[in-house]
Amino acid sequence: MLPTTKPEHLRRSLRLVLGVTLPCLVGFGVVGPEHLVYSDEIKGACKWAAITAAIVAHPLLGEASQVGTERLVGTVLGGSVGYVVHQLGLHVFGEVTDGIFMSLSAGLLAGLSVIYGKKWKLNTSAKLFVITLLLITFAAETGKDVELFAIARVSGILLGVLIMLLLSVVIFPKSATVECLHNMDDALENILYLIKGVWKEYLSVEDDDLVGHDIETPLMGREEFSARNMENALTEMYESLSKMEDNLQASAAEVLISCTSKNQLVLAPRLTFRADSLSDVKHLPSEDLCDMANAVRRVARGLFTVEKALEDWHDVCDSDVELQEKETAVLRNIGERMRGVVVEIQNQFPMHRSLDSKVLLDMVHSVRNWEDMGVNGRLQSLEKYQRFSSTLRDLERGFSFSMEDSAESSADQSGISDGSSSRTENTAEWSTLTFALTSLAAELGCLWNSCDVVLRRLPFKH
Repeated sequence: MLPTTKPEHLRRSLRLVLGVTLPCLVGFGVVGPEHLVYSDEIKGACKWAAITAAIVAHPLLGEASQVGTERLVGTVLGGSVGYVVHQLGLHVFGEVTDGIFMSLSAGLLAGLSVIYGKKWKLNTSAKLFVITLLLITFAAETGKDVELFAIARVSGILLGVLIMLLLSVVIFPKSATVECLHNMDDALENILYLIKGVWKEYLSVEDDDLVGHDIETPLMGREEFSARNMENALTEMYESLSKMEDNLQASAAEVLISCTSKNQLVLAPRLTFRADSLSDVKHLPSEDLCDMANAVRRVARGLFTVEKALEDWHDVCDSDVELQEKETAVLRNIGERMRGVVVEIQNQFPMHRSLDSKVLLDMVHSVRNWEDMGVNGRLQSLEKYQRFSSTLRDLERGFSFSMEDSAESSADQSGISDGSSSRTENTAEWSTLTFALTSLAAELGCLWNSCDVVLRRLPFKH
């Protein structure tokens, strides 16, 4: 889908101008074959086409395709059934009782349309089915040719849907497929902002070149990481992911034609009215994108847990200046590596094939270093240490990385360090912070894996 910088309302306005004007020129007799026998029916069909174009007009190609298909299905079924009901009432029941038959039939069919519309998730089609059915039966009472009236309405609806779908592809197109990827990218940007806010005491927020990539700062135009801005970033992240899931459903009504050499997706409308399952999305790894969205949410929750643990850690930190400096250096390294992981994911998504696993392993090592400090100076329970570090070892094994577990080996051989007895007062806070850091590292690993799978399955030319 070719990108455009035109504002949303201007694109939609231009499409609607053309979509309504073209059929109205024929409908109002400005142009058209006046000498034809069915000129009135043609004008009527064009008027229906103009009405349909106004209804079908949507910002995204997938939405226009889905709404247009549902409208077409409801109209065709309603027109066909309405014609049958009229013919049965006219030829079977006669002029005396045909009104009673058509009234009861219309009411019964209207009730059934609600039931089956709910069952098949075709509520829009169900409403249009009833409207068209009533229009056809009412037309018979006015002396109109029911068959011609039904054909004119159905053909007008079809013409209006086709016109608007064509304009949605040609006039500044906007795709639900591309919007899905934009929404995920926005969510990753907010996650990066949250990481900077959580580690603001340790990081230089102006420096983002941690893993060989650059991104613009400050994010979202914010100059400070206040509590309000952090909450706004979290809200925006959830909104972006919610929009992504909605657009993912709409993308089921789009079909991928090709991907250009510049990694621009060319999409066309797909006539579908059952885009209620992620399995209908053929050109995007829909399930994997949903997994990635869930991983982003878990990382956000983990970040706020780490923020609270860091605050508690600062409140009870000892007056041992030398040890504090060492701990600050280790925590700063952890913050840099965690930020580096998100920077790597954001810079590679969605155009690149895969991620550099070294960035993730550097983060794992930094958290292990913090654990080792606890074993040598604070930790009293080897069992608790093993529970904390098992998740990190699983991450390392997942990336085919092996390292000597010097801390665990040391603990096995010599037990708890002599220094631990003099620092037992901070064990609880250290344990809480360690658990929070390890959990966050694990969630970042899950996000990394999910993103890596998505990148390998996206239809871009790498």
